[in-house]
Amino acid sequence: MADTTGDSAIVEIEDGKVAIFHGPEYRIFTNPPSYQAELDNAAKYKNANQDELPVSWTGADRFVRADFHLRNLPKPINNDVNTAYGFSYSVLSSSLMPVGLPTPAEDEEVVEQLLAVLTDPNETYGGVATYFQTISDLTNNHYRFKSLMAPSDVYFDFAGYDFSEGQPVRIIKRIDQYAQQGWSGDVKPHLAEIEDDIYAKSIE
Repeated sequence: MADTTGDSAIVEIEDGKVAIFHGPEYRIFTNPPSYQAELDNAAKYKNANQDELPVSWTGADRFVRADFHLRNLPKPINNDVNTAYGFSYSVLSSSLMPVGLPTPAEDEEVVEQLLAVLTDPNETYGGVATYFQTISDLTNNHYRFKSLMAPSDVYFDFAGYDFSEGQPVRIIKRIDQYAQQGWSGDVKPHLAEIEDDIYAKSIE
């Protein structure tokens, strides 16, 4: 979680216990091990140079790479927001899971569970690939979204959107396939109203 002041928090639930890490320094999260173990491991690389960074696809190693790149990001010239988006995707790319990568041992159980509930086996290109990248721009109220199946991202501009009580529930169906549907830019026009409980709806 984060807000416009730069404050952030990570909430972890492990073995039924809730741990809260609160402060602007807590801004990265990957897969297992526990978050405290991630922090302890990353601390070993605080003074490392780029040639000393770990290169495996485990959650711990991807955490270290993301932490290193975030700490070394330059400030965009003139605070250009599009440059900032590009920088953010650059950091995300350093820690994502490439499509076709064999499932790491630490993720095998979760991947098996996910694949078991797929209604169509053709809906996946492998269990551990990073299918979605997102950027939450709290300053400009933009939510940016990039799908594995698209060469560029789209966004949702919250400016002017009506969140008043009584508004119908709206969704965007199959937003992961926005490129295949010819969508670009702001995807607000593709919102569709739905009836009944959104959580009772089947995936279309």
